[in-house]
Amino acid sequence: MTMNIAIVGGGIAGLSFALGLHKRGIDCDVFEAVNEVKEIGVGITLLPHAMRELAELGVQSAIEAAGIENLESVFFTHHGQFVYKEARGRHAGYSLPEIGAHRGKLHRILFDAAVSRLGADKVHTGMRCTGYSQDDNGVHLNFLNAHNNTNVSVNAKIAVACDGERQDCCGLRWCEFCCSQTDASHRCSLFWRHQYLAWRDHSSPNPHW
Repeated sequence: MTMNIAIVGGGIAGLSFALGLHKRGIDCDVFEAVNEVKEIGVGITLLPHAMRELAELGVQSAIEAAGIENLESVFFTHHGQFVYKEARGRHAGYSLPEIGAHRGKLHRILFDAAVSRLGADKVHTGMRCTGYSQDDNGVHLNFLNAHNNTNVSVNAKIAVACDGERQDCCGLRWCEFCCSQTDASHRCSLFWRHQYLAWRDHSSPNPHW
C-alpha cells in the first residue's frame, strides 16, 4: 500500500504515528519545526498499555535500556507514615513493564528509529507549518524552512496535525472552526475545553484571545 501522508510535528505522537504507518507500508513524511531534536523535558512514566504500543513499534528494548523498570508504587503521609503500596508492571502480573524514563530519551529513541526506518530524507527538521489549504487533489501545506529561511510548499494526499494544540497547524484548524461558530458562548466553551490543563490538580491557563 502506498499513500502519501504529511505528518506535521515530529514529537512523540508524530513520530509514533510515522513508525506505525511505515510498519503497515504506508508512505509518509514528518515535518518538525525545530532545527535539531534535543533531549528536553522531564521524567515520565510509561504504563504497560503504553509499552504495548511502543513494543509494537519495535522500540521496547531501547526504552527499557534508557529507563528504569518500576517495581512498586508506595504512598506515605507528609509525616512519613506508610499508607499504601502496590506492585507495578510485570511485578503486578502484566506481560510488559512499567518504565520510568526521561521524556527526551523517549523522543530521541523514536526520532532515531524514524530516521533509520523511513530514511533521513523523510524526516524534515526546521520546517514550521505556516498554513494549509485543500482541494480535490489533496492538501497543500506551506512551511518556513528555518535552515535557509525560505518558504516551501508541500502537496500530500492527507495531512495529519501532530504539532501540539498551540502550534500553527492545529491552531489554524481550531481558529477556523471556532470562528465559524456564531454563538460566542459556544466558542468560549470550545476554547476552554480545548485549553484545559491537568497537573496534580486542575487549573485553567490564561486565555490567549
